[in-house]
Amino acid sequence: MIIQNWNIPKDERSRILKLHENATKRLYLNEQSENKHTVDFGSVFPSGKYQLSNEFSTDVNQKVQELVSFIKGKNLKSFTIVINSSESKVTNQEPFGTPGSLAEARAKSLKDYLEKVLPKLLNFTPKIIISEPEIGNTPYKPGDDINDPKYTREQFVNATIVTDTTPEVTQKSSVGEPVYLNKKIVALIDTKSRDSKSVTDVGNVDISRTDLDFKTVKPDSTIVDKIYKVPWQWWNENMVTNEISQENYDYIINNFPKS
Repeated sequence: MIIQNWNIPKDERSRILKLHENATKRLYLNEQSENKHTVDFGSVFPSGKYQLSNEFSTDVNQKVQELVSFIKGKNLKSFTIVINSSESKVTNQEPFGTPGSLAEARAKSLKDYLEKVLPKLLNFTPKIIISEPEIGNTPYKPGDDINDPKYTREQFVNATIVTDTTPEVTQKSSVGEPVYLNKKIVALIDTKSRDSKSVTDVGNVDISRTDLDFKTVKPDSTIVDKIYKVPWQWWNENMVTNEISQENYDYIINNFPKS
C-alpha cells in the first residue's frame, strides 16, 4: 500500500484553500463565459480612496461604455451586473480600519454611479448587486512596500455582466444558498450538509439535524449582515421553495437567536 505524505507548508495550504474558496464563490461566473463580461474598475480608485473623482472621469466613462457596448451588442434584456471587490492586508487609514470596509465602500461607490448613468445609456434600469468583499492572503507588516505587486494584485473592483441564462445565484456557494422575498435576495442559508442539493431539501437530510445559518444580507448585495440559528425541523416544515414569505422571514428575525 502506498502512503501519501502531504507535507504542505501552512502558508501554501492557506493559499490553496483561499483559491478554492474564491473559485467556489464565483462558480457561476466561470461557467458559460460567452454570456458574461467583466470590466476592471480598480485603476480608477486612487490608493486609500473610495470615491470616483473627476481625475479619472475619462477612464470611468470608457469602462462604462465597454459595459454598454457588450449589453447592446448582445441585445441583453435580462441580466445582472455583479460588482466584486477585494483589498490586500495592507493597513488602511481610518475610517477604513476594518478589513474589507474600503473594498466594500468602493463597490458601493461604483454601484451608485452605474445606477445613475446606465439607465440613461440603456433606456432601462439594470439590476446591480454587490458581492461580499474579499481580503487578500499576502501578509503585511509596517514598513513593507505597499506598492509591491504582491499587494496591488489583491486590490481590485470589477463589474461583471451575468445573463440570467447562466446559473447566477442558483449554484451552491461557500457563502450559502440564496433565499428570495419578492424576487429579491434577502438571505443566504447554510445547508451544512454535503448531501443536500438545495435549500428546499436541507431538512430532509437526517444526518443534518443541526441548526441552520440563516444569513440576512444587506440590500442589493450578498454581503452578510446578521446570522440567525434556525432549527432544521422548522425550516423543513415551513419552506417549500427558496421563496420565503414575509411572515416566515419576520418569524425567523423575531424568534430565533443571532449567532
